[in-house]
Amino acid sequence: MSYVAKFRARMEADGLAGALRQLARFVARRAGIPFDIRPYEYVQSNAQSELHRYLGVSRADIRSIVTVGAHMGYEVTPMLRTYKNVKFRLFEASPRYTDRLKRRFSGTKRVQVFECAVSNLDGDVTFHETNLEGSGSLLEIGALGVQSYGMEKAGSYTVPARRLDSHAKEHGYLNERVDCLWIDVQGAELTVLEGASALLENVRSVFIEVSVLNPLYQGGALLADIQAMLSLHDMTMLSLGVDPSNGTGNALFVRRRH
Repeated sequence: MSYVAKFRARMEADGLAGALRQLARFVARRAGIPFDIRPYEYVQSNAQSELHRYLGVSRADIRSIVTVGAHMGYEVTPMLRTYKNVKFRLFEASPRYTDRLKRRFSGTKRVQVFECAVSNLDGDVTFHETNLEGSGSLLEIGALGVQSYGMEKAGSYTVPARRLDSHAKEHGYLNERVDCLWIDVQGAELTVLEGASALLENVRSVFIEVSVLNPLYQGGALLADIQAMLSLHDMTMLSLGVDPSNGTGNALFVRRRH
């Protein structure tokens, strides 16, 4: 069946609105543009490509991003292309991914990889792995994680943890400007922020995974907790997208301009 015939059939079945949606999906697919993008996916892709606009600077002015919970660094590669002067510091705690992450960026001078958890203490902590890719956490799985995603515990490890303030002081970037603190730590977001009070004074934006209603992990932070913490550092939420089925998603906070 030709696309014209499909369009006519869709219009007969779903009316003009349904037919136009089908046409828009076709055009978007041909152009390589995701059409049915979910709200939380939009917030992430928008932050990746438009961070400079949120900060009111040029692409060339984006120079430093700290990523906590890097997993495989999938967002890093497109941002390296978009922001030619940016340097990444990536933190990953899971032994599942650290070796592959280091190999992936071994030839990239603008990326450093650190094998440790980030928390509100310096010392050893327990990292809980799950049956799902990239969903391990310092927290154990909660009821919502089981109900929404079928999460199951798949082992645990003792891993080193650092406060960002301690790490930044040791590695010489505590007083440097950080254009974005990118946090994806499966419910342990608040502990990352609690260990970064000094660094946050020089952070211009925070991209962060959030739970609005109930946490996916036991004792996980809620959006209200994160907002309260970041408001102390003069940051306002400018973008939020959540999964309508469970209220989890992504948010972007930006330091207020004076």
